[in-house]
Amino acid sequence: LKHNFSFGMQVRAEVARRRSSEEDQIQRRRRVRRDYTRLHPPVYSLQDSFLHPEFLAIVDYCRQPQATPDGLLDLITDEECPNVFSFPVFTLDFCHKLMEELDHFESSNVPKGRPNTMNNAGILLSEMGFDEGFMDPLRARYLQPIASLLYPEWVGTKGTASSSSSSTTSTSTTTTTTSS
Repeated sequence: LKHNFSFGMQVRAEVARRRSSEEDQIQRRRRVRRDYTRLHPPVYSLQDSFLHPEFLAIVDYCRQPQATPDGLLDLITDEECPNVFSFPVFTLDFCHKLMEELDHFESSNVPKGRPNTMNNAGILLSEMGFDEGFMDPLRARYLQPIASLLYPEWVGTKGTASSSSSSTTSTSTTTTTTSS
């Protein structure tokens, strides 16, 4: 009974945090924009040079009118478990710069939102300013063509969801960093 009460308190605390978090997030974004000095400003705007050649080849294939799910699966060599695929997305150089930027942000004095109350190491990329110039184009131009072939029942097919910017879903993106 004591455990259930404690769990219930955690759930109520998380619900309250989420209700107040939207205004808090807006305030943190403003403060980050005003007070944070970016270490690597170019990483905030997606560029093809950040993307791994294998990933670009997969996306190019998916954009072809004759692309099929089977043809895409021929390009994707790793299926970790049913319907979960892995392939390199970013270059190592970009990953190093992104991690340096995240470490720099984490060490700054600006306020930081966390993905949830149980994740004190995560960073909300949206609060750092990654949505408009990086995450939105990544989703719309690169991930949507892949998803429309692999998961048409969830994201639509070519010519429907992938051609309409209003059907791309905006989500908060988080990353977890660890210190070694």
